[in-house]
Amino acid sequence: MANHYRLSGHGIELTYTIGANPALPALTITDNGITQTFRPEAITVDLTDLGAMVSVPLSSAGDGGGVRFGFFLPAVRISPGQRVAVTTSGIIQTHCGPNSAPQRPSTWSCVHLHGVACQLAAPVIAAVAA
Repeated sequence: MANHYRLSGHGIELTYTIGANPALPALTITDNGITQTFRPEAITVDLTDLGAMVSVPLSSAGDGGGVRFGFFLPAVRISPGQRVAVTTSGIIQTHCGPNSAPQRPSTWSCVHLHGVACQLAAPVIAAVAA
């Protein structure tokens, strides 16, 4: 299975390594020049029969709302050292918190992402995440 993804689209670039050292960032997202990194414990992964939905909070507001970004990772079966092209979708959710006035509904926008997936050897994973 692929364990390292590099995806980009619509001003967003991301690198995600599955199984990275928990003390090191597993996900790096650059959105229009602003880079954020996330360790495994800050990343939500929901597994489905089609692949995984990966999401993280990008920002939070004082009213309890904020912006969340997620992307779908298709299950890609490849051999170590092999690279394969990947096309998928990202979702940006902007939501109000319970203390927001006036209350507004959440908004979502979709982002087309494309890039590559590969399978890194276990010793390399910790080095890539550093």
